[in-house]
Amino acid sequence: MTDPTLTYQNKRFMEILEENYGKKNGKKAKKAKRSVLEQKVELKKVNPNKMVQAKPKTKPKTLQIVVPQKKKIVTAGPRAVCHDVYDYLQKTALVMAPEKDVHLGAVGQINLNDAGSEKQITADISYNSFMLFSHLACLMNQGTVFYQGTPGASKTSIAKLVAHHIYGISLDNIEKATIKGHEGISDTDMLAMLDIGLLIKEGKEVPHARPFVKSMVRIIDEVNRLGPQQRNMLYSIASDGEVEYRGKTFRAPQGPLFATANYADAGNSELEVPFLDRLDVQIEASSLNPWYIQLFKGRKNKNLRKELENIGKKPRPLSVDDFNQARYEINNIKFSEEAMSKLAYFIAEINYCYMARKDVSKKKKGLASRLKPGNSLCSKC
Repeated sequence: MTDPTLTYQNKRFMEILEENYGKKNGKKAKKAKRSVLEQKVELKKVNPNKMVQAKPKTKPKTLQIVVPQKKKIVTAGPRAVCHDVYDYLQKTALVMAPEKDVHLGAVGQINLNDAGSEKQITADISYNSFMLFSHLACLMNQGTVFYQGTPGASKTSIAKLVAHHIYGISLDNIEKATIKGHEGISDTDMLAMLDIGLLIKEGKEVPHARPFVKSMVRIIDEVNRLGPQQRNMLYSIASDGEVEYRGKTFRAPQGPLFATANYADAGNSELEVPFLDRLDVQIEASSLNPWYIQLFKGRKNKNLRKELENIGKKPRPLSVDDFNQARYEINNIKFSEEAMSKLAYFIAEINYCYMARKDVSKKKKGLASRLKPGNSLCSKC
């Protein structure tokens, strides 16, 4: 029993000493407890507002035993962390594209009017494709995502925010590694540059990679504002994660590449098929649904970094072990025979054209694009 004259804090301290010491020493715990209690701190009342602690007669021998031991912190795995990031960005209303257009499990629909012309899809599990594929690209070794849509639909913001939380890289560093698309940009601006100091002093051409190449997260903002020649320089880093500059090859670290583009206007150009072929997923960004305005009520601060600071506890980034586990699980996903058959059919549909040529080996949509479209090509299909 502890002394009733002790304050609550001192009582609890004595209990902790007894509990910890007792657990470590088994049968000898009772004797040790008595020793601690006999040597407990005594308090003298000087006045009602001030308490003075009297020195113990002898130094307790058990204090060094109850120092907390370092324990390995057990944290959630990559799936839980990714879900935390997804929920965090969604609930804090930092993402301006809250539509959930990827549905899993039992999918149904609710008619919103009597005619059935407007419907709401329901599902066991629903995700927003922007955030879902951004997460998956971060988990893969060289994931690539292409966002296209209207201005202000959070295409670039989603890429930056997801990468910031998954990798723990600061928004400033992600911004520095982002290529801003315009026709006047060169390979020196995007990929690498010569060491000017060595060039002037010793006449040596020593190239150094730009932040875009060195960063784990690479973003090309408004890629369709680059000219065809500039995009041609990005083919190798989009497909292989490598770039060559002045005879030296730079290998980019494993990580995602995100490219964004607004819809066609006078200031941009159509993307070439070889460039699009190097991107894993293309996502269409629609304009913000006005029904979601309530989600952003009170979020008047346009400074993204400041807004992040004002929000409550944020999820932790993924560790090296998390990435290894996630990639192991991804690489070991097994597909059923039915799924593989549907995938083969889908690939055939996007590559095959019955009317392209008489030769079976040439019945490809790439060849069909060279023929005159319309009834002359498609009427007999």
